[in-house]
Amino acid sequence: MPEQVVCLRYGPFVQLESVEKDSNGNVTVVNVRAIIDFDKKVKGVIHWVSADHSIVCTAYEYDVLLTVEDCVTAGKKENKDWLEYYNKNSCIPHHNARVWDLLNDVKPYDRFQFERVGYFCVDEEARSEKNGGKIVFNSIVALKESADKKKSGH
Repeated sequence: MPEQVVCLRYGPFVQLESVEKDSNGNVTVVNVRAIIDFDKKVKGVIHWVSADHSIVCTAYEYDVLLTVEDCVTAGKKENKDWLEYYNKNSCIPHHNARVWDLLNDVKPYDRFQFERVGYFCVDEEARSEKNGGKIVFNSIVALKESADKKKSGH
């Protein structure tokens, strides 16, 4: 919302001035006004990566593989095949993720915390041709679980 002030992580408080879009309606530019002496509490902190100082990578986030704890017992009760409990969102790829360019020289198995997301490990095939030469990060520990997972016991 244009009137809302937010904080850029490790940066200033900003307020939205305007948004520019291309002919397909995709946002291309976000113009903001920096507010230097803002002394009120804000609702949001925006984590950002500079386009000029970042690289494109692929990051994979992982979730539970099955939607129930015991798919054999649940399948017998509900007369379903255990494969029907496969979680289609168990692997979520982010093919055009951006990370700061200081990570450009990472090596396989290097580990990093991605703020507010979790811990990631550099894939052993991080820059292979099958990955388009991009660095690949695999989630190893999420920082927090969603409310849905906590309710279901996963």
